[in-house]
Amino acid sequence: MEKDKVNELNLCIAMVYYIIGIMPEEKLNLEEIVKILDKEMDIVEKNIMQFPIEHPAKIYYDKLSNLKKEDFDNVVTNLKNKIIKCKDDKIFHNAIMVLSNDEQVIGLANCIIEYKEKNSNEIYDKKIETVTIQNGNYIDDEFIQIRRNDDVLEGYCYQRKNKISQKTIVEDMFFKISKEEAQKLYYLIQKINFDSMISNDDYVEGGSAGYLSIIYADGNTSTKKFGADMPEDITELYQAIKLLCNKSIGFRYLASEYIIENVGMVCQDNPEYESFFANSKKCIIEEIIGAKDIAYIKGKKISEYLATIKNSEEFYNIVVAMGEASIYNRNNSFKNDKIVCSMELDNLGLFRAVLIYNIIGIVYPISIEGLPIIVEITIDKKFEDIFKTMRDDLNIVQKMIKNIEEFKIIYK
Repeated sequence: MEKDKVNELNLCIAMVYYIIGIMPEEKLNLEEIVKILDKEMDIVEKNIMQFPIEHPAKIYYDKLSNLKKEDFDNVVTNLKNKIIKCKDDKIFHNAIMVLSNDEQVIGLANCIIEYKEKNSNEIYDKKIETVTIQNGNYIDDEFIQIRRNDDVLEGYCYQRKNKISQKTIVEDMFFKISKEEAQKLYYLIQKINFDSMISNDDYVEGGSAGYLSIIYADGNTSTKKFGADMPEDITELYQAIKLLCNKSIGFRYLASEYIIENVGMVCQDNPEYESFFANSKKCIIEEIIGAKDIAYIKGKKISEYLATIKNSEEFYNIVVAMGEASIYNRNNSFKNDKIVCSMELDNLGLFRAVLIYNIIGIVYPISIEGLPIIVEITIDKKFEDIFKTMRDDLNIVQKMIKNIEEFKIIYK
């Protein structure tokens, strides 16, 4: 980036952090920054001098301290003119109010500095027809798309087959996107850096080649390929689309047949809890054997299934089947930017470890979204004392699946 642009970028980042630090929410917009740049820079300098040394507004503002006054004034004027050109663009409406981390602040500043007036509404003028993201991760392999239907955007999500088991996870999912939501997505699309490249090794290591593709109404296409690790700018767009999908249609996550794989992933991600899983395995074996002549799967005693199993996977199929019989009324909903995963438990007298195993497998795929999770468990009052013995295990589960915010227990 040219030196002048670097200075403009640093000042822009400083000004965004500045108004976030001193302005009420209703004034967190580009119009306020223009007013400050036009007439209040002396006040800004005095205020920023009072900021803590680690405050980001001060850090970025101080990067301009070596400029001569004439050069500094030119940076202020150039930045003001650029903001004036882009401040009325719908893409930037409420842009400052939705910022949540340093990367987003820097991304917004970059969009302002690199803004082209002729193409200020490039996303709208060129009319995006489709935005497609193919996730390259071999476990969470899925296909997400935004499609234009006249002037309305629609979302489409299709989770493909798992490349290891070849089982389809979820079928087609369609969802509507409001104009306000579309504007936020357009802003994230503008931030995509199509010039950055990755090494060929990244396409293979850990998964297949993923990609982002944007097709415009005029026939032009922008494409960026990546491997199992999705770039940050595309990840931000991907997560925003997934969130809209989840809010619109609720959650239809991995089927029960994936519980074994899900628990395996949690075990792999938490090697420090190896002893917990080893002890759980022993308890599960004891519980299954203890219930072999009491519990039934599809009309047959567990003992009949145990007599025919040939490997550990077949054994854990029994564990999952008992989980299905003991965990019911499962539902996932979205509330106050949190995922509420609710379920009812039964057979606590027979299957403590079996239930914990299945709870891990149920909650893990939901945790991939990265949102806080409330696990709401309803239990018959008669199991209250027995359930207390599961509390320690649930605390460990909460440590392993870190975005579980709470296990909320309801007795009926």
